[in-house]
Amino acid sequence: MSVRILSLYKEHSLNSVINFFRSDVRILQIILMGTLLLVGVFFRDFSILPIQIGFTFVAGLFTQWIWTKFLKIDIAYFSTMITCLGLSLLIRSDFIWVHPIIAAIVVSSKFVIRIRGKHIFNPAMLGVMIGIHFFPGTWVSPGQWGYELTIGIWLIVFGFIVSGRAGISEISF
Repeated sequence: MSVRILSLYKEHSLNSVINFFRSDVRILQIILMGTLLLVGVFFRDFSILPIQIGFTFVAGLFTQWIWTKFLKIDIAYFSTMITCLGLSLLIRSDFIWVHPIIAAIVVSSKFVIRIRGKHIFNPAMLGVMIGIHFFPGTWVSPGQWGYELTIGIWLIVFGFIVSGRAGISEISF
C-alpha cells in the first residue's frame, strides 16, 4: 500500500513539474538562458562581473514594477527576466553602470513604444543597439563562446527547444 502511494506521489510530482514548464515557454527560456550565462561566466571567462548581472536584474525588474504600478496593470516579469539575461549575455562594458541603465531604458521602451498594444522592438536587441551607439566602452563580443563546435551545437539545440515549445518556426535571414 505505501509503495503504491509513494509511486502515485512521484507520478504526481513529475506531472506537476512538467505542467509547470508547459504553462509558459518563457520559463524554459529563462532556465536555458540562465544556464548559458552561468556557463559563460564561470567556465568561459566572460568579461562581465556578477555585480553587473545583479544590477541589470535589479534595474530591469524595478523599472517594470514602476511601470506596472504607474499604468495599473498586472503582468508577469518573465519577459523582463529574459531581457536582462539577454543583455547580460550580449553586452560587455568597462563600466558597471551601463548594464542597469540600458536595462531600465529597454524595459521602459516596452511600455512606451507600442503599436496596437504590443511593443515593437526586441528589448535585448534594442539594448545592444543603444549600448553600442551611445555608451563609450560598450561592445558585443561575438567570440565569447570560443571556436568549439560543441557549444555551437548546444546553442542551436537550445534555440530549437525553445522555439519548438513556443510554436514559432520563423527564421530571419
